[in-house]
Amino acid sequence: MGILVILEQKENSIHRMSLEAVAGAQDMADKLNMEVSVLLMGADVSPHVEKAQELEIKEVVIAQHELLNEYSCDGFSEAVRQVIEKESPDYVVMAHTYMVRDFLPRVSALTGAPFVPDVVSFQAIDGEPVFTKQMFNSKLGSDIVVNGSQGALISFQSAAYQADSVREGNAAVRD
Repeated sequence: MGILVILEQKENSIHRMSLEAVAGAQDMADKLNMEVSVLLMGADVSPHVEKAQELEIKEVVIAQHELLNEYSCDGFSEAVRQVIEKESPDYVVMAHTYMVRDFLPRVSALTGAPFVPDVVSFQAIDGEPVFTKQMFNSKLGSDIVVNGSQGALISFQSAAYQADSVREGNAAVRD
C-alpha cells in the first residue's frame, strides 16, 4: 500500500481537515507514483463510507469496533498500529488536529516510524519525498527528508492543501 490517509470524523461528517489531508496525499501520490487509500475508524462508520467512496483513491479500508466509539489515545493508537502492521503503507497521512497531536506520536513510538508533524508543503526531489515545516514563529521553513525505508507518519497543517481541490472518483470498500 502506498499512502494511507486516516479520515477523522467530526459531528457526523468527515472532518474538513481530513479532506485537506486527502488533497495532500493525492499530491504526494502524483509526485511519488503511489496510490492513495483511506481508513475510516469507529464503532459505526457506515454514514461516512459513501462520501469516502467519492474520493479519487484506490480503496476505503474500514476498521470498525465498539471500542472505537469514543476517542481514546490508547484505543486509537492500537487500532492504527494494527492497520499499519497489516497494510504496510509507505506513508500514513492525517490532518494536524488536536486528536492527531495526542495519539500519532504514540503510534510513532509503537511502530518505530518517524512522525513529521505540521507539514505545510510537499515536494519530490529526484523521486525522494521532502516535507516542509514552518519554524521560529513561521519565519523560517525547514525541509525534512525521512531516512530509512520504514515509512513515515505525516500530518498536514490546516490549509496546507484545500479541501476543494480533492479529486473525485469511485473507490472500492473493504474491511
